[in-house]
Amino acid sequence: MALVSLPHPPMIGFKENALEVHRFHFNEWDVQGKQEDGSPVDFTGIGTIEVSVYRERQVRGDRVHYLDRRVRLTLGDGIAIKTSPGDDGWLTISIPRTKTTAIDPGLYWYDLWYEDGTGKQILLIDKAEFRILE
Repeated sequence: MALVSLPHPPMIGFKENALEVHRFHFNEWDVQGKQEDGSPVDFTGIGTIEVSVYRERQVRGDRVHYLDRRVRLTLGDGIAIKTSPGDDGWLTISIPRTKTTAIDPGLYWYDLWYEDGTGKQILLIDKAEFRILE
C-alpha cells in the first residue's frame, strides 16, 4: 500500500503534497511513492497513472466529498512520466500547457494513483491542494 497524504479534516489545508501549476505553461514535478513502512515503491512494470483534479468539495458530517472533476489525466492523454533508475520510488510527472489551459485559476484538489503490473490500483496522494496560477 502506498503512502497517502495527511488525513484531511474539513478545515485544514492539505499542504504536504500541495502543487502550484502555472496556466499556459509546461509543468513538471517529482513525487516519491512510499509504502506504509516507509520503503520506496518499486514502479517497475507500472500499468497506468492517473491524476484527477476536482473543483469542489462538500463536508457532510465527518466525511468530505469531492465533486466536479475538471481534469483527468492519464498516460497517453497528456501525462508523461519517467521513473528514476532502480526502485527508489521517484516519479517525474509532466503536464503540457495544453492541459493546464482547460482549468481556470483558483484552488482545486487532486489525487494521484497508479496501477501496478498486476492491475491493482494504488493510491499515492489522496486529495491534496492543486492551485492554478495565471
